[in-house]
Amino acid sequence: MKKALIIGSSLLAPALLFAQVGLITNFQSLLNGVIRILNWIIPFLVVLAVFLVIWGAFLFVTNAGDPEKRKEGRDRILWGIVGIVVMLSIWGLVNILRSTFGLNVAPGTYPQLPLVGGGGGGGGGSS
Repeated sequence: MKKALIIGSSLLAPALLFAQVGLITNFQSLLNGVIRILNWIIPFLVVLAVFLVIWGAFLFVTNAGDPEKRKEGRDRILWGIVGIVVMLSIWGLVNILRSTFGLNVAPGTYPQLPLVGGGGGGGGGSS
């Protein structure tokens, strides 16, 4: 565990040290790309889970006389519903966290990071 923490922190150190040089914008564009991909994948998985529920209902109804096939259909319905609930609840949680921490701004409108120690105008002391 300690080795993983040390390796992970050493891999993130350059991004934190050179944050003002412009690597943060690259990291945010990477996050935007991941979010864009997830926004395509999650609805596809929800449709797949809905199809699983419909297929399970079809098996449940068409095999009314066979208890084994009815159990198989009932299990597919159950797991399809569980999949839908899990995916939509995680998607909702991610959107709640994005809006809570202010990560839901449009690409290109991120606030500028303050520069440390340079380029100010005259000191800013009180009078």
